[in-house]
Amino acid sequence: MPTLPKRHFNLPSWRNAAATRRSLSETDKKTSEYPRVGYCPPSRHHASILVSGTHPDSAGAPVDVTSDLDRNAIGHLLAANGADAWGVAANEPALPLAPPLPRAIAIVMRLKSEALVGVSNGPTSAYLAEYERLNTALNDASVALATTLRAHGHETLPVPPTGSSEGVFPHKTAATRAGLGWIGKTALFVSAEFGPAVRLASVFTDLDLAPGEPVTRGRCAGCAVCVQACPAGAGRDVDWVAGMARSELFDHEACRRQLDRFGMPAQICGICIAVCPLSENGKPARP
Repeated sequence: MPTLPKRHFNLPSWRNAAATRRSLSETDKKTSEYPRVGYCPPSRHHASILVSGTHPDSAGAPVDVTSDLDRNAIGHLLAANGADAWGVAANEPALPLAPPLPRAIAIVMRLKSEALVGVSNGPTSAYLAEYERLNTALNDASVALATTLRAHGHETLPVPPTGSSEGVFPHKTAATRAGLGWIGKTALFVSAEFGPAVRLASVFTDLDLAPGEPVTRGRCAGCAVCVQACPAGAGRDVDWVAGMARSELFDHEACRRQLDRFGMPAQICGICIAVCPLSENGKPARP
């Protein structure tokens, strides 16, 4: 099976993250942005199932997804449904709590920057509204993709975005294995493009898609802004390595107690997202 070009990460410190992006060669830029829906070149490795006609986006408008159900077609479909980035993870060895299907399509949507205003002091009503908006949008995009896959004879299971519930699939494991980013020092998924200011969903399938190159180590280097800002002291200022126990990285129970103290309708905080310098360095969110 062909493999995707490797994504390149070179963020030795948060202070020069933006400069590092700017210094990438044009070739490296194209390579590092390959999984993004707006930068997916047509693939020569098409799936065997043909697509006929068009498929509706989240507003019900028809979207032409080309004649083959390949990476390019899926990218167009996800872009039409509001995704900012996506990638493919191999479900082998099996991801924790994952269904028995060989591929996980990780979907990324970015928080609007205005929703993070004031969140460095704690969650706000605007942040809650954005959290709920993205959950709905991700669910719609996941269902649209799963419906298309089923229509062409593929097994599929969409997994909606989650809160802090136990016993549900952790989307960040698929996203890191798909090569879309890493886990930060307060156990957040950190997108290589947008920082931690994102929400995730996953769609499992048996469609034979080439997986991305997994990210297996953190890229936060000496930055510990999120650890210092956490009112619960939940972060341990440890660099993430794939497969490590969450307790080595993060005190989940301390975080949960802090979420309870906030008293929001959903268990959300957002402080570590708001203070992360990488949340400021991504590209503009969709309107």
